[in-house]
Amino acid sequence: MLMTMYRYVTPTRTGKWYPSIEAAQKTANKIGAGFWDEGSGAFYQYPQAKLEMQPLVMAMPMIANSNGRGDIIPMEQAA
Repeated sequence: MLMTMYRYVTPTRTGKWYPSIEAAQKTANKIGAGFWDEGSGAFYQYPQAKLEMQPLVMAMPMIANSNGRGDIIPMEQAA
């Protein structure tokens, strides 16, 4: 499963990674990257700020197989 993470970066500060662009925008003011206008729901990014995106690959849950060899197999194949 693939998921994209978002954060804002300024010349002097770096924000945390968030699972949605909206979450990154709503907290961008903490590092001086922009501000979220509650009334209009609009985000205003400051000129020196930039949005970074990073793919995050989610691993499938795995379990150890009981075949004695220590093989690791996906849970849905374990039945």
